[in-house]
Amino acid sequence: RSSAGTYFNALGVMMSAASNTARFDYSPTAIGTFLGLLIEPASTNLLFQSSTMPAGTWSDASAGTTTITQGYGTAPDGTTTAVRLQGNNANTWWASPYSAASPASQTRTFSAYLKANVGTPSISMNFLLNGGSNKIQSVALNGSLLRRSVSYAFSAGDNFPLGVAFNIGNGNDLTAWGAQLEAGSVPTSYIPTLGAQASRAADMCTFTIPAGVSSLRYVFDDDSTQTVSVTPGAYQI
Repeated sequence: RSSAGTYFNALGVMMSAASNTARFDYSPTAIGTFLGLLIEPASTNLLFQSSTMPAGTWSDASAGTTTITQGYGTAPDGTTTAVRLQGNNANTWWASPYSAASPASQTRTFSAYLKANVGTPSISMNFLLNGGSNKIQSVALNGSLLRRSVSYAFSAGDNFPLGVAFNIGNGNDLTAWGAQLEAGSVPTSYIPTLGAQASRAADMCTFTIPAGVSSLRYVFDDDSTQTVSVTPGAYQI
């Protein structure tokens, strides 16, 4: 992999691996559970300032009804960079524009680490489209800072996208960190951004299949598996 890439260590802390360094990934929730060698396709995070989502880059799309507190809590990477988002009316939105080609006939996934500071509310994670025909999907939160995601398959008839947003809702109190918008139907490992989009290169792993081995079993993020036939010798994923 010709770029850095994130993964979780055995303590459940998000780490960054340098380019051309393997990522041996662990569960962020079942601490100490080894998931395997992390192999992913290339991806780009289309959002700016994705970790802290500050005012200026992100904005209150609801006439000043979002209260944001920087440095509020511990993020998955162990830093005190998670932010607090508080909603003050039913239509409290915290939004980010993004600059990208029209995604007609492409699925995109919006993800972030979110938790409720009070109660177990549901909020919505929205794709904002020109003309107001927003694509709104509800997500339920609890007291754990977990990654939540929604996906939408854009079609040629959809208006040009303007951005994404959290619809926080009246009285809801959230912790948020690590927003990501990318092509594809599932979220990939987090790609931090600052003042520009950032990309992670595709992983590539080459190893030797020993004599006597005729099959290889893949385990995917959703716990599905695939077994393929192999022959001894060099093999590349």
